[in-house]
Amino acid sequence: MPVEEMHPVLEDMAAIFHERCCFEEIVDSYTDHRRDETYYETGAECEAERHYRFELEYVETEEGRLKCHDIDRLEQADDERFEAVIAAEQAFPEAMEVVDVDPDRQQGQVVVRHDGVEIGYCPGGKI
Repeated sequence: MPVEEMHPVLEDMAAIFHERCCFEEIVDSYTDHRRDETYYETGAECEAERHYRFELEYVETEEGRLKCHDIDRLEQADDERFEAVIAAEQAFPEAMEVVDVDPDRQQGQVVVRHDGVEIGYCPGGKI
């Protein structure tokens, strides 16, 4: 199944991918030689979709790299570095640089940069 445009939605400290299956089975076809057209008979169809999320893994600033548990602490302390994460999520995708997007659900990652802050997301729980 293709991941739509390989761009996740950034919100709630996560990168969320939307995956859609648009499948239609062709069971038979015939050609009208007079009109030079081919007609198809279809069978099963799939219009399923699902979402999966990568959780916030790290935030790298000029002061160093903060891991996930540090970020939770910053949120409680109302630190400006936590505000940088919120600003980046709100600026996505127009005002930020996408460094890497790998939608592999086991080992993938999403890395973005905004105002000198690099933010990394890694696979987490499915929603």
